[in-house]
Amino acid sequence: MKPVLLCVALLCLLSLIFSSLPAHAQGKLEKFEKEVKNESSKSDDHGGHHNDDFWVEVIYDIVSGDHSGPFFKGLISGAWPTEWQIHNPYFWTASYSAYPYAVPRKGRFLHTGGKRSAVNMTGHYFHESKALHGYSLWSRFSASPFLNIETHITGMTEKLGTDDDYLVFYDVYVNYLRVRHENVVFWYGAGMKSMQGDDTHHGPAMTTGLEIYAGRPVSLYGMINIGRLNAQAVRETQMRINLHLNRALFYAGYQRFAVGRVAMNGVVFGAGIYF
Repeated sequence: MKPVLLCVALLCLLSLIFSSLPAHAQGKLEKFEKEVKNESSKSDDHGGHHNDDFWVEVIYDIVSGDHSGPFFKGLISGAWPTEWQIHNPYFWTASYSAYPYAVPRKGRFLHTGGKRSAVNMTGHYFHESKALHGYSLWSRFSASPFLNIETHITGMTEKLGTDDDYLVFYDVYVNYLRVRHENVVFWYGAGMKSMQGDDTHHGPAMTTGLEIYAGRPVSLYGMINIGRLNAQAVRETQMRINLHLNRALFYAGYQRFAVGRVAMNGVVFGAGIYF
């Protein structure tokens, strides 16, 4: 009888323990979405209005300043300093190579003799933990060496016991390729970011990035974009090392998504192709 009573007592104890646990544990994706909804930070003193005032003041100072003309001329034209004889002499002729290192010691751009349009696509796997992982697909279409259209979709999946949680990001940007050197490319752009979970949020976004072609077959890549969703700044950062093999691209690196006090950090492994 003692073993039976012991088993009954153990079962009662386990039932009490499990009944005290929440039926649905809150995962990181749910916390991320709640942060965007501002549900976890409504009582914060440092709300979004102060950030809005800050950016309004910064933009006003730039536009109303005595040097706003040269500033915007440099920002848009690529001539910086604004004396034309000092700016990059290949500003108008720089164009795309067939693929990075198609010409020895030269990356994505050639000073002369390249093509005026290009397309490339990449995709990677994101891994933060056994429970949280995802995928990302990117494309860039350039009808001109000065501009490209960048789109990407990132889907996250998190296992929570017997349930799965999902979160998807959509991004579209028009980028201005500010520096088109044979070994360095720097860009910035503006567009839209969307996040789809239990609810869907849309907002304006900005992005900037840099790629350095250190020597065949390697390049170093970094980018950041910030979208404004429901008055919250949603940030995405990516840093990676690329391996170029003719038209093929293989890479590994780090990716981070953050909003407020919640962040998702993970390693990425991916591949791509140049057309």
